[in-house]
Amino acid sequence: MLRTLHGQARRDAAIKWLTDAQQSCGYGQTIYVQNTLHRYLAGAVNQRIELLSWTLQAPTAIVREAVKQQRRL
Repeated sequence: MLRTLHGQARRDAAIKWLTDAQQSCGYGQTIYVQNTLHRYLAGAVNQRIELLSWTLQAPTAIVREAVKQQRRL
């Protein structure tokens, strides 16, 4: 979709998508977006787009494993 848009329209479409996708992507998707951001947006990358790309992943709770059996030395 971004390949057919140019200039300000490309930036606006990227901001709209990044805003809609906030905290709904997994780790792999977030890394992919960050790595390909400059390739697809070229000169349209600004600070707002950069910040939106870092908040795509939802925060996760720290998972702790229960101790089933205690080790004996």
